[in-house]
Amino acid sequence: MFRQRRVGQDGKVFDLLKVRTLPDLPPFSDHWQRKSYNHASAVGELLRSTGLDELPQCWNVLQGQMSLVGPRPYVPEEVADFQARIPFFRSRAQVRPGITGWAQVNWGYGLSLDDEVEKLQYDLFYIGHQSLYLDLLVILRTFNLLARRRRTQGLVVADPLVPSGV
Repeated sequence: MFRQRRVGQDGKVFDLLKVRTLPDLPPFSDHWQRKSYNHASAVGELLRSTGLDELPQCWNVLQGQMSLVGPRPYVPEEVADFQARIPFFRSRAQVRPGITGWAQVNWGYGLSLDDEVEKLQYDLFYIGHQSLYLDLLVILRTFNLLARRRRTQGLVVADPLVPSGV
């Protein structure tokens, strides 16, 4: 277990609890190199494929720093960079970040600036249409993705049932 600084609602920084599934990361030149780095141990891969590595974040939910559903929180350096490069990125801070989110179940990991722009579209859709129904849909799709990930042990891609460009 370890703590990592993340940016939450209204730009407040908090310590996110995480299970360490990767060894200490080497220095990277950009955000996407770090996101695509995957040298997890067998145990780490099991924790990631089942979603159990996210469980400690329930403590952040209980403390009111996060919600079950919402835009995923970024590290402060990424937030500063994305706010400078992506219009309306700051709007994500209107709601508490979530353990899972509309962008995660529809797009997955962002491995480029274009991916981050696409994920922002999903986050802004979620913020504008936040409801119990949408939260339940996100939770159901999260479980579906975790089940598919365990079956394939491969890369999780966007859900084909969701139209692109929401």
